[in-house]
Amino acid sequence: MIPRQMPLSFGQRRLWIAEQAAPGSLAYTTPMLLRWRGAVRVDVMRSCLDAVVERHEVLRTTFGTERGVPTQVVGEFRGADVEVVDCRGDAIGVDQAIRAELERPFDLVHGPLFRARIILEADDSGVLLVNMHHIVTDGWSVGILQDELVALYPALAAGDVSPLDELPLQYADFAVWQRELLTQERRSALEGYWRKQLSEAPAYMSLPYDRDPSGVESRDGNTFSFSLDSAVVDGVRALAREENSTLFMVLLAAYKISLSRLTGETDIVVTTSVAGRSHAKLDYLIGFFVNNLVLRTDLSGEPSFRDAVRRVRQTVLDAQDHQDLPFDMLVAAIRPPRRPQQTPFLQTAFVHQPEPIAQYHLGDLAVRPIPAPVAAAPIDLVFSFFEDTGIELQINYRVELFKPETIRNLSEQFSATLSAAVRQDEGGENDRKDR
Repeated sequence: MIPRQMPLSFGQRRLWIAEQAAPGSLAYTTPMLLRWRGAVRVDVMRSCLDAVVERHEVLRTTFGTERGVPTQVVGEFRGADVEVVDCRGDAIGVDQAIRAELERPFDLVHGPLFRARIILEADDSGVLLVNMHHIVTDGWSVGILQDELVALYPALAAGDVSPLDELPLQYADFAVWQRELLTQERRSALEGYWRKQLSEAPAYMSLPYDRDPSGVESRDGNTFSFSLDSAVVDGVRALAREENSTLFMVLLAAYKISLSRLTGETDIVVTTSVAGRSHAKLDYLIGFFVNNLVLRTDLSGEPSFRDAVRRVRQTVLDAQDHQDLPFDMLVAAIRPPRRPQQTPFLQTAFVHQPEPIAQYHLGDLAVRPIPAPVAAAPIDLVFSFFEDTGIELQINYRVELFKPETIRNLSEQFSATLSAAVRQDEGGENDRKDR
């Protein structure tokens, strides 16, 4: 069988270029870790992973060049890269096995870009670690992978065939389709909007760095986690309803205000991620669809918190209406100055993570996702949140650029901003009158 050679999607091309600049970087690994309780059938688990890789061509894809142009090469299915690691009775060995896999770089040319490790920690417990390069997957795709394992494991354990419907298309087909949709006329219109929206915008935010980022090559990362008080959560949700805004918009406003206070700037540029799945046929496809959306907000004039939320709301809505321009094309259209070790408009991001799943089942196995150790930070500062019983937040940061106390100060500034906004609302101050 001759491997299929197809063009890269726009998002894949951006990651491919990043990989050429830093081969083997760990900044773009996308792991999934599941801890199970119960008597696992290793043969069935292996068969499930084989079925997923056979089903999704992108998971057996590598990346080469044809006359200097990058191409994705869809390889013949020869089984998933699955290794069984027996650490029964050795808790330290489990952690070491996880870290050893997460610290292994990927090779885009030779692959594989999907690796799985079935780590046995006892006769009735263990960890499934699936590690993928971001060029073949995204956060939505990890959820698809989990859903498919939920369907496959009990079926294959019972000796049945896969219950999954055949996919209507593959990721490489999307890469071709994406080019057809982005006609020259559509691209010109989108570029025109973004040139106007980002005219004279700061391409590089002056974040509260502890070290000049231009001289730092390390992408080593760490994560700081915190949560909001329940009273603040209630107040923030009420404010969002009253302003006809989403929770994302309100929290983003607080983040932008915090950055403004810490940096002294009022022209605040933060990116976010959008799913990039504009058609229902893409909802069940593993692949890299996500796009970076640039959100620029003017906070000059000392706006009240509600005014800031309104400005952010309009920023987000307008950006979403023009989200189809791939980020690398946006940068090419704006032509901002270049700096070493940094990408224009992409120093900090604000992301709404999906609500974590506490536990589910693979047949007789009780499974719960576990967080992966942080190995790298793809950009300088990522502020994310998810809703559980309350609002949980995380700050992922490059450890060579920020001291832990700087990140803690940012979290405190953010929490204080929201607390003050809620207190003002509860006190009935004049912030309500201009609605």
